[in-house]
Amino acid sequence: GSRMLFDGFLKVYSSKGDADDRYIPELAEGEALDVVREEGEQNFTQPPARYTEASLVRTLEEKGIGRPSTYAPTVTIIIKRRYVKRDKKQLVPTDLGFTVNDLMEEYFADIVDAGFTSEMEEKLDDVEVKGTDWKQIIRDFYGPFSEELENADANIEKVVIEDEPTGELCELCGRPMVIKHGRYGKFIACSGYPECKNKKNIVVKTGVKCPSCGGDIIERRGRSGRIFYGCSNYPECRQVYWDKPVNRTCPVCGALLVEKNTKTVRYACSNKECRYREKQEQ
Repeated sequence: GSRMLFDGFLKVYSSKGDADDRYIPELAEGEALDVVREEGEQNFTQPPARYTEASLVRTLEEKGIGRPSTYAPTVTIIIKRRYVKRDKKQLVPTDLGFTVNDLMEEYFADIVDAGFTSEMEEKLDDVEVKGTDWKQIIRDFYGPFSEELENADANIEKVVIEDEPTGELCELCGRPMVIKHGRYGKFIACSGYPECKNKKNIVVKTGVKCPSCGGDIIERRGRSGRIFYGCSNYPECRQVYWDKPVNRTCPVCGALLVEKNTKTVRYACSNKECRYREKQEQ
């Protein structure tokens, strides 16, 4: 709270102040006070926000890594190689991304350091601007790097991502079904491969029924890697939501509500023509 010591311009300019302002009365040292109310609050430390494409590019700019022409390809590559995946606007590291990062930090610590990339780009700029001998720059870099490369080649073991059991049995041969990692992400397959080639996509249900046909609304992934939500009866039913729907309907128009989870909005109506919103709880 606060207590005004000098009114200043407020002597001629009246202001009611903010509704949340708390006035502290004048108190004397040693004055006895009565306890009116005790309140306890539990707060948890929040982790740093995950990178979005925009915040990642901004960080690269701040650290002097890359050039405007390399920012978009950088983001595309880490998604294409499945080091990260898009979750709405956020870039979420995958198991493969964590594994590759750990190996790079162990065997190529100086190269994956942000300062290395920035410094190397400055040296290459000097080749163009100051006429610095580029061959010497490459020699200085490749000598230590070749040693690290040989060490890594000799000591890094082949990384195998273990299959995850699903608890289901194959309908064709009775062997356990497992979750495998493929080129386009995770899928379910028979552990008896290649003798049994039974496989199917992983279906992530939202628990919400399609308002058009009664099918399950499930999680889907587009060609760009973006997650959206659609009816399990596709292509007969083409009901689609870009935000995760919940088992609640809009009190204004009756359409399903979807999660927004922005700083101000918790839920919103999926009907674009309806402006119904529910604010976050404070």
